[in-house]
Amino acid sequence: MPHCAGWFTFGRVEERKARACKAALAMTENAESKVLLTLENGVIVAKRYRYVSGGIMGITAFCDNGTWKLYAVDEDPTYSQYYGIDLPPGSTYEETRKAVLDATGWSFDEEFGWAKTDENGVLIPGTDTEERLLTWLNSPIDGCDLETWGDRECGEYAPGFELMARLPVEDVKRLRFCERDLGGPASSVPCVSTRASVAELNAVIAAHRLPFLVVDDEGPEEC
Repeated sequence: MPHCAGWFTFGRVEERKARACKAALAMTENAESKVLLTLENGVIVAKRYRYVSGGIMGITAFCDNGTWKLYAVDEDPTYSQYYGIDLPPGSTYEETRKAVLDATGWSFDEEFGWAKTDENGVLIPGTDTEERLLTWLNSPIDGCDLETWGDRECGEYAPGFELMARLPVEDVKRLRFCERDLGGPASSVPCVSTRASVAELNAVIAAHRLPFLVVDDEGPEEC
């Protein structure tokens, strides 16, 4: 059952995914360029796109002025990127540690990826240190945790999430934007769907001066 975004409270995991957009890479583009979108069975997709590689994963989406916008994330993110932890220089150990716990939702000592605990789950002295925490934050994340990394920021459906995030909640409700999953039993392909027509979408996009243009409802083209 789709999760309707008008009331969206995605929970801690989805909040962490949303914060992953801080690690998303953006291609330099003209300030006037608009990403071309299409509807495919009500799902918002980049009209024309091509996959990218070379240390990043995602797509470039074609814009109305002939440029391309990049929707991609680092292929091998650090824990700091994955959890969206971006602290200013000079942050104290306590501030860094609190930011990590807030971002991860961890509350038990044995969950701390940088520290070690004994058989009773009690922190071993000397393992919960600033040096170990910073080393952990800047190390590549375990590959088994990457299944959902950037799944709302780096594919052909990413522009739909960007559009939904930039619209006022009242418009999201009125146009019945919903988060859906096009994946199967063992996969996940998040996307955004709407009951709005092409004309209705372009009207709200123009009203808020957003950098998108819905060209048709005939589906996407991979270049």
